[in-house]
Amino acid sequence: MKNGQRSWRHTNLAIIGLTIGLVATGASVRLWLRALGGNAGSGYESAAVVAMLFGVFVATCAAHEIWRARVR
Repeated sequence: MKNGQRSWRHTNLAIIGLTIGLVATGASVRLWLRALGGNAGSGYESAAVVAMLFGVFVATCAAHEIWRARVR
């Protein structure tokens, strides 16, 4: 595999990671709003926090990788 192909593949994986992170963060907002609705149990609140942490972590790592690839 050539270096250009490896770099392109690495950037594509980072973009996919950023997308997954943003989707998980959006899902956590939906879960949090459902938990605030009153008829949901506390499981939704916990799941919202976990999804938010996961989404923010993945999106941050992916954005850092994209930034590193663009700087090089």
